Amino acid sequence: MIGVQTIQRSFIRLFSARTEDAQATDTTRKRPAIPIAIDQAAGEGGTAVMRVRGRMDQHCYKQLLAAWETLHAAGTERLVLDLRGVTKVELTGFYALHCLARIFRDEAYADPDHGMAGLRRMAEENLAAGTHERVRLRVDDAQSMAALKKAGLDRVFPITVDSGA
Repeated sequence: MIGVQTIQRSFIRLFSARTEDAQATDTTRKRPAIPIAIDQAAGEGGTAVMRVRGRMDQHCYKQLLAAWETLHAAGTERLVLDLRGVTKVELTGFYALHCLARIFRDEAYADPDHGMAGLRRMAEENLAAGTHERVRLRVDDAQSMAALKKAGLDRVFPITVDSGA
């Protein structure tokens, strides 16, 4: 079983290196909503591709959940979540990814007010359910892939490395 501390450390390590320059210029605590772009294939129930840029943290996880719930409710059968533009994933971003698996399995996700216990339960249930074939993650390098694997997300989602070059 993967410990929550291990998960936190792997995500912090993964995206901290990418944001050292950004942190030096970040003088405000409140950040705008995370930029997301959604490209949906023609026809109902197609595949949507959502590109996420910036930080996945407490400032944007509700926006991500709302977008994913909207896509699912509209009949989207498959989602490719493009994380190549993500510079940092904090614990709430990790929570959002586990919620994503639940949303596309038509299952309720843990209330964020349940804290670490809710996240741990949800993560354990997602790991037990196995790889989710309706949602795929796309990252840009082997380092990102390794961090997601260390967090166990490769057992929740298929993950592909694509530098976009």
